[in-house]
Amino acid sequence: IFDSLGLNGFGDVGKNLGYVLAMLPDMLVGMFTGKSRNLKFGDNMMPIAAIFAGMFVKNPLLKMMLVGLGGANLLNKAGHETLENRDGVKPQPIRQYRKYDDEPLDLRISQPVMKGNTLVATIDNIPSVITLNEDAVDAYYQGVLPLNTLANAVLRKYDDQQRSIQENYDRQMKVEERQEKMIAIK
Repeated sequence: IFDSLGLNGFGDVGKNLGYVLAMLPDMLVGMFTGKSRNLKFGDNMMPIAAIFAGMFVKNPLLKMMLVGLGGANLLNKAGHETLENRDGVKPQPIRQYRKYDDEPLDLRISQPVMKGNTLVATIDNIPSVITLNEDAVDAYYQGVLPLNTLANAVLRKYDDQQRSIQENYDRQMKVEERQEKMIAIK
């Protein structure tokens, strides 16, 4: 629920609430002037619209929800921006990945094993060590990306790269062949 309301990581802001509130005017001015890198006016239209709409609603419960959630969303975004500027480190959100089905392992791959952020496997009878990006590794260790599915995806990427390399090589050979013919004609 907090993610859908734009309040993910609100605990980080709550732990440093004094500092965040002290820097809030600077953050809001930075939002309207464009000085804040991540806190842009266009990204905050919905919370601002909720606050603005809450000022004109007669129903007190609806008014409280619109103004409260819009303000909390702005406070959360400004708080994360402030904490990032102070620490120089962006708080890492907890990522949720979609669950992938376990595919049967391609016959060209054998003995895939994950070691840290690398996949060790034998592809086409050639031992290979493949360094994976953080998202793929994180999804694997969270259990939503099975090893067979990951290894098959790596094989597809490997095939695409090999095809691209072969096409570039063939293209370069044709260019050199034309140049040799041009030299022979002269």
